[in-house]
Amino acid sequence: MFSKLLLIFLISSNLLVGFQAPTKQSQVLGVSDSIGPIKIDSVYLDVQISSSHVIALDIESGKIIYSKGDKETRPIASLTKLISMLVILDLNPDWQVATIMPYSSTFEGNKYIKQSEEITLDDLFYTALVGSDNSAVKALIKALGFEETKFVDLMNQKAIDIGLDNTHFVDSTGLSEKNISTARDVAKLFMLALKNSKIKDALSTEKYIFSSQLGNHTVINTNLLLASQNFQITAGKTGYTDEAGWCLATQGDIQGHPVLTVILGSNTDTNRFQDTKSIYWWLDQNYHW
Repeated sequence: MFSKLLLIFLISSNLLVGFQAPTKQSQVLGVSDSIGPIKIDSVYLDVQISSSHVIALDIESGKIIYSKGDKETRPIASLTKLISMLVILDLNPDWQVATIMPYSSTFEGNKYIKQSEEITLDDLFYTALVGSDNSAVKALIKALGFEETKFVDLMNQKAIDIGLDNTHFVDSTGLSEKNISTARDVAKLFMLALKNSKIKDALSTEKYIFSSQLGNHTVINTNLLLASQNFQITAGKTGYTDEAGWCLATQGDIQGHPVLTVILGSNTDTNRFQDTKSIYWWLDQNYHW
């Protein structure tokens, strides 16, 4: 009898390996009257992902549903473009004005637009976000009459204004490893950016097509999950440098409710997408809205 009880105890103990205590329900980003998602079980199997800097939250309530290393600062690569575009929108540009791509735009990340090409600010905006094109960001800033250093000052002031307490920028595109933030701050930034219809439209566009005097261009969204048939991913922004690793911020729907995720420092391009899908599946299985 004792041996049977011991065997049952050992089996039960093994089954609990990998389980963790639930996240505090009081953790929120922003203020809302919505209760947010409720755990189906008080104890549940943790999701297995490769990234060590992750956050997932319910947008309606601001409740943090899952987090790991979300308060640790690290480079964020092209997720920087989210605040760059917010600052550009604050400047209220005339989107139909055309500018000539400067010769100084020959740097890493120039994927779509050629030197001397005449292109509207609107096409630059979409190219910058849909294709994560660095030269498009630089050209927008120049067309609006700003030097890089002055524009970065505006970015850092914007970060202060919106409460990004652990975020700092030194360049407008994210190429510098000194552009640092946390998964939690990026989630706050991404949630704010998505409230702007123009940014949300760009981050939801799978393919952007435009023309110039040099021909037609097709800009493919770097967020491959927009084309997923199994997950309802509605918007997203990618980022990568050697120092930052592979980064991804997404918005999607679970049980008809909007959810936001941020992955920082994934070790491969594939893993940042796989980690994101794992989180969406895990939330759908373990929470009820």
